[in-house]
Amino acid sequence: MRPYRPALLWAALLLAACGDRDTTDDSQDTATYEELREIDAGPYSVSWAPVPDPIPFNDYFAVNLEVKEGGSPLTDAVVTVDAGMPAHGHGMNVTPTVTDNGDGTWTADGLLFHMEGHWELKVDVNEEQAVFDITCCAQ
Repeated sequence: MRPYRPALLWAALLLAACGDRDTTDDSQDTATYEELREIDAGPYSVSWAPVPDPIPFNDYFAVNLEVKEGGSPLTDAVVTVDAGMPAHGHGMNVTPTVTDNGDGTWTADGLLFHMEGHWELKVDVNEEQAVFDITCCAQ
């Protein structure tokens, strides 16, 4: 009889959990990052572009943001960025760093989509939030 190997059992359970895919059909509401670039958040207009494009799977990427108010660049705002998988009830395993470029643009660096499927990129501008639906990822 072979000895009990808890490490192998743990690895098998971990692989089974990580292999879970989001099978929710949200194709009506979800656009790929190539299709959706700008959205309104209250009085603000937020546009974004991933770097690199397309977004890599399970690798770090950045997001360049432009925020406007009334068609003009917004240069005085608090901007934060986060992302999550609503169907799974979790976010990223990392916290991005957001840099104000001083000209109405911001750069969020250190994002990572560690699972394939539907993600929401959330951009908070002062008290408002823009949410972008993203289908991850090109492999």
